[in-house]
Amino acid sequence: MRILPRIKSIINKMGYEVRRLPPLSSVPSHRPVGDIQLFLEDLRYRGFMPHFLLDIGGNVGSWSQRCKGVFPDIDCFLMEPQPEMKSPLDQFCAEFPGSSWIQAAAGAAPGKLVLTIWDDRQGSSLWPGLTGQDLSLPQETVPVVTVDSLIEQRVFADSLSVF
Repeated sequence: MRILPRIKSIINKMGYEVRRLPPLSSVPSHRPVGDIQLFLEDLRYRGFMPHFLLDIGGNVGSWSQRCKGVFPDIDCFLMEPQPEMKSPLDQFCAEFPGSSWIQAAAGAAPGKLVLTIWDDRQGSSLWPGLTGQDLSLPQETVPVVTVDSLIEQRVFADSLSVF
């Protein structure tokens, strides 16, 4: 009696796919741990093929661009509250059709929060215990939206339709 085909058939009807992964021994062992580029490549090698990327804290789009290099067919949606990032994010979206961005931070509830701005603008933070006055860093109030609300508004509808 062949049980595996029956189980696979049931799982397929539920919208999932079961397939055998290559043995872990076939993944090159000489690749160092901790290199994000190699990690993404290893994910692709193991069959992970995302259709959509949500880049929270998109900044200038570096992370999304790195992901597009490994998964060229993904749509990227970036969230970035800093208005100074508009130009590089607009440029990213023009360079990679299917990409878009929203000028807001992601949070547990919609509203506004205080963003502490670091000099390099990459480490800027909504961390509630962090005060700009203590660190002599500027702060600005930014809009906050929930990822759930973006899903409800169908902001990612085209990208999520593959699921």
